[in-house]
Amino acid sequence: VSALQNINLSQAKLAETNALSKDSIIAQSQLAEAEKVVLDEAQSGLALIKRAMASYAESGYDPIHIANLGKSLNSVRGALVLMNMQRAAKVTESCVQFVDTKLIRADASGAIQQLMETFADAVMSIEYFLEAYIAVHKQDNSILEIAEESVSALGFPTN
Repeated sequence: VSALQNINLSQAKLAETNALSKDSIIAQSQLAEAEKVVLDEAQSGLALIKRAMASYAESGYDPIHIANLGKSLNSVRGALVLMNMQRAAKVTESCVQFVDTKLIRADASGAIQQLMETFADAVMSIEYFLEAYIAVHKQDNSILEIAEESVSALGFPTN
């Protein structure tokens, strides 16, 4: 308080400082809200992807259940790019390539089950990565190692 009295701020200068602080707080709040919306959309996309994968397996691998999987993955990838989560976005891009080039064209052989399990590992790792970020607002790239190993095993390395 003594320091503030010694500064001898004019009312105009004090009002200007308060306005700048208010603007900064509003901007930070809007940014936090936008971040929440983007993360919520990414989580919704991952939930949709998991439901599609479950339906695909339960149907005996009828490709109709995964027809929009690439589009949903690209939506999640877009959210990751917006959040500057480039490593996770690259893993997701590899997942899209897997879906578009292999999974959609795969036959219902015994190998498809192994492919789906490996693909599910990648998707779940991305989901865990997002959940960890939401919890502590820090990227834990070690979580992505499983996803990177999974997409590499599928034939789509991330580097």
